[in-house]
Amino acid sequence: MLQAFDRLSERHKMMELIEKIAARLPDAIKNSDQDLLRLYRGFDQLGVLQMPQYEHLVHFLQQYSATKFQTMDVDVALDFADFFLKIGLWHWDQNLMEQIEGLFMASYVQYDVKKMCRLVKLAGCNFMRS
Repeated sequence: MLQAFDRLSERHKMMELIEKIAARLPDAIKNSDQDLLRLYRGFDQLGVLQMPQYEHLVHFLQQYSATKFQTMDVDVALDFADFFLKIGLWHWDQNLMEQIEGLFMASYVQYDVKKMCRLVKLAGCNFMRS
């Protein structure tokens, strides 16, 4: 009985921690795109992003990636797109797809085979399919 209570108490503490992180997230992010993505991957593993009360976190990440795209490395931008694909938001993400496509058109000679394969996979899963 005490073990069950301890597990509930630990879960409650974890949810309180997630609440605090989620509340402070937009103000805490500066220039660490990979760290932000790592945090969101952790949220996804915990199932936080599927909870209705944290829907704003996903919207924040989409807006963040769209506004910070110009300063992101190509690999990081593709990491964001891969993450959106994993959580089911990539299919209709026209904005990021257009930005990735524009970057590719401007600098396609810098893409190696691995980046090209990632780009083809992402383009095939997006409704634009350009």
